[in-house]
Amino acid sequence: MRIVTSPRARALVGITLLLALAAGCSDGSGPSPAGPDDPAYAGFGPYPVGVTTLDLQDRQVEVWYPTDAARIEGRTKASYVAFEVLPPAIVAILPPDLNLEIRMDAYRDVAASSDGPFPVFTFSHGAGGFRHAYSGFLTRLASHGLVVASIDHLEWGLLAQVGLRPADAVDRAPADVLVETLARLDDASR
Repeated sequence: MRIVTSPRARALVGITLLLALAAGCSDGSGPSPAGPDDPAYAGFGPYPVGVTTLDLQDRQVEVWYPTDAARIEGRTKASYVAFEVLPPAIVAILPPDLNLEIRMDAYRDVAASSDGPFPVFTFSHGAGGFRHAYSGFLTRLASHGLVVASIDHLEWGLLAQVGLRPADAVDRAPADVLVETLARLDDASR
């Protein structure tokens, strides 16, 4: 028997297992999973949420995670501005009043909850997206006890859709970016 030892192989095995579970490999005898109408998940969960940014080689990952109420006391909620993801040449031609500040229901760089460890949920935005695009949804997931990592996929993100991908962006396989993200999360959790 061969033991899977490389981070990439472990991540791919984990992804395969998650896909198998999501495909309904159950015999139906266990409890049914919570659905979108389950009231337990209709609103914000029991945890306040922290947020931080991890740097990979050529991109960033936004991470939302459970924290404790005492850790956010007196803190201001984190935000980002809409134009943050745009190159200066595009910002220069846009009306400044479109550069909205989006306040998240999360607090920047606070310590994680002492209740952990928590499971990790990685999120990949669709074509034309960016790591903050689903911050409301991803913050809510984190409030239910998940560490949520939203990867900036430069290969199909917002700037790639209009031919303005960053010059230093490297074409990387999504699995490689996922493995690096998980490794950075592991480092950050220490």
